[in-house]
Amino acid sequence: MMPDMFKLAHDAGEPNLRALALEGYVRLACDHERLNVAPQQRVAWLKHALPLAARAEDKRLILAGLAAYPHPDGLKLVEKVSEDAAVKAEAEIACLQIARALVASQPGLAEASLNRLATNANDNGVRTNAQALVKQFTSRWLCAGPTASPAKRGAICSTWLSRRSNPVWVR
Repeated sequence: MMPDMFKLAHDAGEPNLRALALEGYVRLACDHERLNVAPQQRVAWLKHALPLAARAEDKRLILAGLAAYPHPDGLKLVEKVSEDAAVKAEAEIACLQIARALVASQPGLAEASLNRLATNANDNGVRTNAQALVKQFTSRWLCAGPTASPAKRGAICSTWLSRRSNPVWVR
């Protein structure tokens, strides 16, 4: 059904029909109950739909879909969409949500995006949240998880933390 919705959104002459078809396509692309696909595939579908989004409402719908399925490609796409003044606020929020979700798996990409938001975001809330997340990257505190043996716990932490320029000894 998605190819038919996309074709209708692309070929329809009437703007209302186009908008409805695009909305249907985006909703199908984001339907996690019926479609069990990887976030990368969802991002590809939404990227494919973005050129058809003529109205700000259409772009907002796509941004919400991208934020719901965090992926590095989605983050890049959201940053590109944020250049549009009509949806800049929504794009910044989506960018923050995706970057927050990618902190563990893509720390370099997430940190770069968060730094941009921390300095350039128009929304004060987005800027504040991004600044708080950036502090996690610049913090000197490190943490090692629990170990099986209490006798080894101090040695593991000491060894791991001593590799930093300013060693911290933990017992």
